[in-house]
This record gives sequence, structure tokens and C-alpha cells, in this order.
Amino acid sequence: MNLLLVDDDDLLRSQISFSISSLFDDIYEASNKEDAFELIKNKHIDIALVDLSLDTEFDGVDISKETLANSIKTIIFTANQSQEIVKEFIKDGVFDYINKPIEIPSLINALNRAKLFVENEKKLAEENIYHLNQCVDAKEGIKSSLTHLEKDLLIKILKQNEFNIYQTAKLLNTKRENIYYFMKKYNISRD
Repeated sequence: MNLLLVDDDDLLRSQISFSISSLFDDIYEASNKEDAFELIKNKHIDIALVDLSLDTEFDGVDISKETLANSIKTIIFTANQSQEIVKEFIKDGVFDYINKPIEIPSLINALNRAKLFVENEKKLAEENIYHLNQCVDAKEGIKSSLTHLEKDLLIKILKQNEFNIYQTAKLLNTKRENIYYFMKKYNISRD
């Protein structure tokens, strides 16, 4: 299992990486948004540990949104303890939140829980059962909620199958034409 660790504090990043190295096959480290995005694009990452308080104000937020968009279990950490930030990230699907200063035993517990979730989601996916994390505004109604779920399921299965339309259609028990229709409807394209 692989981890992406993003923090602009080189010393802290090294300490964390050393402390958790036995938990992961590979730990990819990034100190900025560009490096993190490059790793997300080019490496298989199961879990991300992202500092929200990078040098540039919203870089940590952008990285977290990117990891979530790529179905990576994401744990955020920061010295900013604003409940609004925590609430927004929980709404977006963040797995866990850790306050700075980081206590290594708490971090290890959070990472082990995330690993357990990733392992079980992979087992369920082998049975064509998918976990979709969706927060919806009830005022939008049922139809809107179903649309969000439909789109998320399609994206998840397309990514899992490396955008193989035939495999995706087979898994969803539909025709390839329907997959193309939904891709166009939701503006989904191969990366």
C-alpha cells in the first residue's frame, strides 16, 4: 500500500515519513502543489496525508480536493483548528483530520484505519460493490442526489478500469453507448 505525504516543512515531513515507513510499501513525498499533483498523476496512491497549511494559502486545500477526486483516502492535518474547515472537508469526503502538533501514535492509528478501509473497499470492488461518499443537500431533492451518485459511480468504475468502456459497461450491466452518453452528459473525459 502506498502513501502520499505532503508538507512543506522538510524536517517534519522526514520525521513523519521515518515514523510510519514500516506501514507502507512506498511513501511518496511532496513539499508543494506541483510535485503532489505530479505524484497523484503518475503513481498509484492509496492514502494521502496532506498538510492544509502549505506556503501558499490554498495549495493544501487544492491538493486535498485532487486526492479526493482521485478516490484516494485522504487525511488532512493543520494547526488551523477552524470547525468550518473541518466541516467542509468532511462534507467533501476526507477520511480523517489531525491537529498539529502531530502525535505519532494518533497518526499511526488514523493511518491503520485508513488502510483497513482501503483494503476492504478493494475486496468489495472485486465483488462489484462500491463505496460512494456523497454529501447532498436535501433541498436539492432526490433526483439531484441520484444524479450525483450516478456520476460518481461512473467515474469510479471508469477510473478503476482505466477508462475501458467495454469493461465499464459490462460491470454496470449496460451498453457501451450508454456509457458514452453518460460521459458526455457529465462531461467526463479520459485524463
